[in-house]
Amino acid sequence: MHLILAYIDPGAGSLLIQLLIGGLAGLAALVKFRWNRIKTAFSRKPQEESNG
Repeated sequence: MHLILAYIDPGAGSLLIQLLIGGLAGLAALVKFRWNRIKTAFSRKPQEESNG
């Protein structure tokens, strides 16, 4: 059995970490700006018919 060892240089590792942090920050910003829309999408109650 041959063992393949991959090498990731520090520049590539740093880039991967930056992509991860940037993606999480972008997701957090999206949730913050769209929170009311997200909240209403999951908490919709059936509308009651008015007899008026």
